[in-house]
Amino acid sequence: MRLLLRIATSVLFTIPTFAAAQVALDVPRAAEGEVRVDGALLEWPDDRVVSVGKGDGSFVFAVAETGAGLAVGARVDDNRFLSGRDAVEVSFASGRAVVRVRLEPGTPGKSSGRAMVGAGKDKPRADRRVQMVEGPARDADGRASYVVEAMIPWAVLPTGIRSEGRLHVQVFDVDSEASGRAEHSFAFGGSTKDQGTWTDLRFQGGTGSLLRSFVRSANLPLGIKPRRTVSGNVAGDRRPEQVSLVDRYVLVMGDGYRGGTAYSVLSLPVSASKDIRTLDLVDVTGDGIAEIIVAFDEGNDLGRRRLWGVFAANDRGVEGRFTAEIGKATGDGSLEGRVEVIGSKKGGPPVLRAHVATSNGLTAENFREAPAGDAAPLLLPWGPVESVDYRWDGARFVEVGHVPSKNEPMQTASTATVRTTTRTPASSAAQAAPKPPSRAELLAAIHENIGVPRNAKPDFQLKANVAADERAEEVRVYGTTLVVFGPGYRGGAAWFATKLPAESPDAIRSVEAHRVTNNGRAQLVLVLRRTVGDVERDLMLIQCLQRDGFPRIAAIERARRQGKNEVTNKVRFVRDGELERIEIDPGKARGWDSKSWPFADGASDGIEPVLLPWRDLRTTLRWSRTRLERSTD
Repeated sequence: MRLLLRIATSVLFTIPTFAAAQVALDVPRAAEGEVRVDGALLEWPDDRVVSVGKGDGSFVFAVAETGAGLAVGARVDDNRFLSGRDAVEVSFASGRAVVRVRLEPGTPGKSSGRAMVGAGKDKPRADRRVQMVEGPARDADGRASYVVEAMIPWAVLPTGIRSEGRLHVQVFDVDSEASGRAEHSFAFGGSTKDQGTWTDLRFQGGTGSLLRSFVRSANLPLGIKPRRTVSGNVAGDRRPEQVSLVDRYVLVMGDGYRGGTAYSVLSLPVSASKDIRTLDLVDVTGDGIAEIIVAFDEGNDLGRRRLWGVFAANDRGVEGRFTAEIGKATGDGSLEGRVEVIGSKKGGPPVLRAHVATSNGLTAENFREAPAGDAAPLLLPWGPVESVDYRWDGARFVEVGHVPSKNEPMQTASTATVRTTTRTPASSAAQAAPKPPSRAELLAAIHENIGVPRNAKPDFQLKANVAADERAEEVRVYGTTLVVFGPGYRGGAAWFATKLPAESPDAIRSVEAHRVTNNGRAQLVLVLRRTVGDVERDLMLIQCLQRDGFPRIAAIERARRQGKNEVTNKVRFVRDGELERIEIDPGKARGWDSKSWPFADGASDGIEPVLLPWRDLRTTLRWSRTRLERSTD
């Protein structure tokens, strides 16, 4: 193929002037065998070639993407070629990472050239991973020149180059062997020293194209850059995937992932990009494939908490594997914990060790939060446990051990004993137990403790056996505070109170009791409306009242809305022997269909996602030994 040069940028430079940064340089994807590193430059079509400068030291170059890496070709007009002195330096940047590839051609038949690589400010050193071939050439006017071609493997280039890459190309033309200094230095892509001016790389295929597709579908600002990109084998074959933090989303893509033509999105329950604190890749299941580890903050008017989550990527999308609460902040102070990954000396999955939190202003007296029901709970400084170990058992993370603390056992923070005027004569104290307060006295104490008027009416109220013996308890909700009390609960002299994870009282849609487990009591089923950005979700939370907390058994999304679009599932509790099973029908969609659905598949926040009418079948949840088992009709 005859090389025809189309002038895309033609500027004459003199030292130390450099080209202004270009908007973007298209990087086409070459078919296998289309680009050959042979020092001839004949196979590069004219629409892939950029021309820079005129006269001695001017050059043309082209860049293409291949399965092995980036192919770079350049032809330099050089009146006098000096082997080991003349060079083409191609620099790549992604985020703060910079890699310089210096190509020094040799004299054909006399000396071989060399490719050198330097990261950051390091001096470039010879690197055999870069394949380079040089060759002589003459232009149409008969002027002498040389050609250099190189294949730079992906392993040499900065992580994330395909989604947020920048390029700078510079030719050093030395004509005086005595001085050894470049008389001409033409450049493309901005100032050599200012990486912010370098030319953006716009890949026509692969992750660059997928990133632009996602940005458009998520209505993000065009040209937005990933805040962090990590690379590793998180799914599929041995080829590494690229995991990028883009605004409020974690994007998974790669040549070996979903055929290289689709991406998956992890949408976290955060309100801003800054709420995603860390993003790492670690194999915590011991299968040789890394999981995505994200620490993020979520909160509302009541306070904030930090979660540490493990997510796995597969062909279905990104799915939650484990979540631990590692921090909380209220108006009185904060708690900060951590999870440590400890490798197994005997092989197998590592241990996830949750450590007790340190406190800044919070004490057992002013901390009024219930233990997390949707995650491994934060270990409180005044609690009974110093650390807890979790390990993957092939299906889920299970607790495998703990270290008790030296604290004295104490009552849970969300349960308080009523102060009452009831008295027992000292003479009969040894003969009779203290008389419990009346219901009216108990209610008055509850109202005072949770800060509502003495005659306040609950927003929701029901009676069900949710704790203690066979007698029914009263369940009430005031605003976003849930209260449980009754004659069978702690002798009728105490109550349980907790703040529900609702944005406001209006976000609580319903409170019911259904018996879905085999613990002999009913569980509370709460339907809450949660809003993140312009997306509104109805969540059904199934929680079980226990002596030491209010753990969550399941979290199921019943509906999702965005603008005028909506998907709503139908949920029924059906008698099944002594228990109830949960039947969920996909229901109907309004505005969305299989082509316009804008969200990634899979659960990303520990909540079972809404069923989609165009794809999913009826799902049944039925209790089996220790958890709700899912089946589809």
